[in-house]
Amino acid sequence: MGTMVAITALFVAAFLMVSASGVVPGKGTNLTHATVAGEGIAEPLTFEVSMLRANVRALHAPGNGIEAPAGALEALKAVEMPYEVTLTSDRGRWGTPSRTYEYDGGVLLRSGSWEPGWYEATPDLADALKRQTAWAQAAPGAPPLPIETFATQFRRIAIAISLTIAAVSGLYLRGTKPANVAPSQMQERLARRDLQLYPGAWR
Repeated sequence: MGTMVAITALFVAAFLMVSASGVVPGKGTNLTHATVAGEGIAEPLTFEVSMLRANVRALHAPGNGIEAPAGALEALKAVEMPYEVTLTSDRGRWGTPSRTYEYDGGVLLRSGSWEPGWYEATPDLADALKRQTAWAQAAPGAPPLPIETFATQFRRIAIAISLTIAAVSGLYLRGTKPANVAPSQMQERLARRDLQLYPGAWR
């Protein structure tokens, strides 16, 4: 029973390690990079975001059947979009790994020109975009700011937990190996140990 628990724990540890690497079964929209450009930014800045999912919430997306109330849509149209943001994922939901939006510098994103859609960035994504936009304006050509998101925290914790589980399970399985030895082999080993401990028995 204990051996099965240890083996199961090893599988759990392997799953956590795979998840922490960003390869999550069933997920294919992991956001990996973003690029900001536009007003006051001399050079476009590309940075890692390492988020588990490329989440932007649709506020008005007629192509997807989501329409904002008339008053809310007019308010969205009135917002200035001085920046451009390109989000790159490991496998795009729209058949391409990258998607470009106009960006207001806060949380609002707009895509398309003929029938535009408005989207709201998730808190982690919005925070990263705002900080990197300000940094690109303040320090042209400088490397991007290091930003730790919930996803990177999750990955670090998951790796630590998986390594701990694997180590404990490995030690347990190593300690139970003698129980898998045949009785005759166990007796032979014990006899050899007695001879090593008491070499005078040969005299």
